[in-house]
Amino acid sequence: MITDYMKRKEIDVVKVSVVAPVRVLDIGGWTDTWFAQHGQVLCLSVLSRDANNGKDSEYHGIVAEATVKLTSGPGVFSLHAPDVGKELECFNGNGDWDKTDLIEATLSNTRQLSGVDVEIIVRSPVVPKGSSVGSSATVAVALTAILDFFNREEVDSNWVSRKCHEVETKEMGIECGVQDQAAAASPYGVNFIDIYQYPNYSVSNVALTYSLKQEIESRILTIIYGGCHSSSDIHKMVIAKLQEDGRLALGLEQIRRIPEEARYCLLSGDYVGLGRAMRANTAAQYQLHPELISPQCQQLIDFCQANSTLGEKVNGAGGPQGGSLTVLCGDASKEWMACAIAKLFPDVLVLEHKIADQGLKISVD
Repeated sequence: MITDYMKRKEIDVVKVSVVAPVRVLDIGGWTDTWFAQHGQVLCLSVLSRDANNGKDSEYHGIVAEATVKLTSGPGVFSLHAPDVGKELECFNGNGDWDKTDLIEATLSNTRQLSGVDVEIIVRSPVVPKGSSVGSSATVAVALTAILDFFNREEVDSNWVSRKCHEVETKEMGIECGVQDQAAAASPYGVNFIDIYQYPNYSVSNVALTYSLKQEIESRILTIIYGGCHSSSDIHKMVIAKLQEDGRLALGLEQIRRIPEEARYCLLSGDYVGLGRAMRANTAAQYQLHPELISPQCQQLIDFCQANSTLGEKVNGAGGPQGGSLTVLCGDASKEWMACAIAKLFPDVLVLEHKIADQGLKISVD
């Protein structure tokens, strides 16, 4: 317990911070769902920054910061998450949670503390809500990791990811694959997720050399387009189309074949092959449901291909309202592409990334 930790250290205040990455380039996505039952996903866990904001030199993840103070009373719990419009304050032990809300549903599954005041601030400095890069799941992972540390003085990333998935699917009753939580809590920067029998999976490290990691970082951009949307609603749309075809649907079968090849290309530095895998995956997503590729997304793809990019991958659920597209740059530099996209599509946000080698990162002061 955090109170035991504080007593051993003879301190009255402790600060715990968690930085969790989001995932992009999720090759094999959709095979991590209950209706697919099995599959594989190759994805990058990344920190991000606005590619066209020269003033911001730092790369950011989803940040959760907690301040714990010893108190003689029952203790007050407060949470501030301005980027998602969430403010909470209650006495520790209050069980009146709204389980339709992800943050409150996450809190409802943790043991409440006594004898301390707890203040948690959750921030998403760069990635907006509903960007199809797993940011909502990452918020839950960061929050659960802090609360896990409060209870056990350590963090079990595997338990955190699985618990967060259970909260979304069992407590909230929404449609959700396993890759978002797995990638956010993973100790690796490049993940190969084997969903051998949903919801059971294993995560292995795709160990890139330093030069290969630098090369992929120098080539990828993610474009956030459209508005905020619910990935669960998009899942329901796809499920409705798959009810007759089942898990052997053409689109799913095509997607299942791609992650192994993409992993090989990434490890061997074959960026032309990786780009083809990205495009094959996006085409297979269209086979699942044509509305997964919105008209604005298709415009972005057309522009990128006209400027010699090697590949384009629609992230996550995609959908008609908005989402994100990760682009693998070719002849044109990443910097040139970021500026060109922003000029032609002023309503989009262009992100560049650093691979989060340490994955979920926790620090205690």
